[in-house]
Amino acid sequence: MLLIANVVALLLGVLVSAGTLPTAIRVGRHLGAVDAPGGRRSHRGDIPRLGGIGIFSGFVVGVGAALLIAGRARSLGDPTSDFPWAGAGLGAAIIFVAGLLDDLRQFRPRTKFLLQFLAAGVAIAFGVRIDSVGVPFLDVIQLGAWSPIVTMAWLLVITNAMNLIDGLDGLAGGLGLIVTTTMAFIALGGEHYGIVMCAVGLAGALIGFLWYNFNPARIFMGDGGSQFLGFMLALISIRGSAKGATAVALSLPILLMGVPLLDLTTTVARRALRGPAEGSVGPNTILHRISRADREHLHHNLLDLGWSPRRAVLLLYLIASGFALAAYLSLTRSSLPVAGVLLILSIACVATIKLAPGVLRAQAPPGPSDGP
Repeated sequence: MLLIANVVALLLGVLVSAGTLPTAIRVGRHLGAVDAPGGRRSHRGDIPRLGGIGIFSGFVVGVGAALLIAGRARSLGDPTSDFPWAGAGLGAAIIFVAGLLDDLRQFRPRTKFLLQFLAAGVAIAFGVRIDSVGVPFLDVIQLGAWSPIVTMAWLLVITNAMNLIDGLDGLAGGLGLIVTTTMAFIALGGEHYGIVMCAVGLAGALIGFLWYNFNPARIFMGDGGSQFLGFMLALISIRGSAKGATAVALSLPILLMGVPLLDLTTTVARRALRGPAEGSVGPNTILHRISRADREHLHHNLLDLGWSPRRAVLLLYLIASGFALAAYLSLTRSSLPVAGVLLILSIACVATIKLAPGVLRAQAPPGPSDGP
C-alpha cells in the first residue's frame, strides 16, 4: 500500500504542478509579478515569478492523496514517528505564503527575514527540534537548551541557501530534485516512511515545475517557491537523516546540500567583509551588506568563464550529484573511501569555479585605459 501511495504522490505532484503553472504564468503577467531582464539576470523578456504556486500545489495534493491511500494521515505514513508534522506543515505553509507575498509586493530584506523567522518559530513551537547530532568519529552530542537555536539556524540557513542559489533557469529546481531523490532513498533505508512520501511528492512537484522552468524558462519559482523548497528540504533532512528517535546525522544533510551551502557560505562571507573597514560595524551594517545582491554566485562565476546558462546549470547538477552520492555512500563503512573521493572532487570543483574568474582577470592583459 505504501508503494502505491508513493507512486500516487509522485504522479499527482507532477500533474498538478505542471497543470497549475500555465494559470500561474497568466496571473503573474496580469499582476505584474515578473522579473525583467538585465542586471544580474541572464534571461530575455519579462518572466513571471509565481512558479512557487505550482510547486506548493503539487506537493500538497500529491502527499495529501498519498496519505488518504495509506490511511495514515496523523503519522504521515510513519507509525513509529512522533515527529510534529502539523507544526512542520504550518511552518511550511507560512513560509510559502510569505514568499508569495514577497513575489507580489517585493518586501525589504528585513521583512523577509522576520517572516522566515516566524515560520521557523512556529515549527519549533510545535516541537520540530534537533535534540542531538551525530558527529562523524565522535559520540552523539546532546544539544539541550541549544536545541531550538540550532534548529532555527538550520531552518533559516537552508531556506536562504535555496533562495540565493535560484539564479539560473532550472538551477534551484534541479538541485532540489537531486536532494529529494537522494533523501527518499536514505529515508527508505532508515524506515522513515513519512519522509519518503514527502520527498517523493516534492520531487514530483519539482519535475512538473522544471518542465516550464528549464532553459529557456517560461516561469520562475520566485521567493514563494525557493523559500518553500528550502524550508521543506531542511525539515526533510532533520527527520530523514535521524539516527534513532532524535539524533540527526550531521554529515548527511550538509553533504546533500553541499552546492547551496557552499554558495551561501562564500556569499555571506564576501558580502559581510566588503565595504569600508573604518568606523563601527554593527549588526545592521552587516545585515545590510549581506542583503545587497551581487553577481558573484557560483552560476555567475561560470557565466563569467564563458559557459552558457544551460551548460552552467548542468555542470552544477553534476557537482550536486557528486555531493549527494557521497552522502549516500557514507552510510556504509565499506563505501567511505569512495564517498571521501567524491567529496574531495566535488569541493575541488566548487573551489575551481570560485577562483578561476579572479585568476583569469589577474592574468588578462591591461586594456587601453589601464596603462601606466
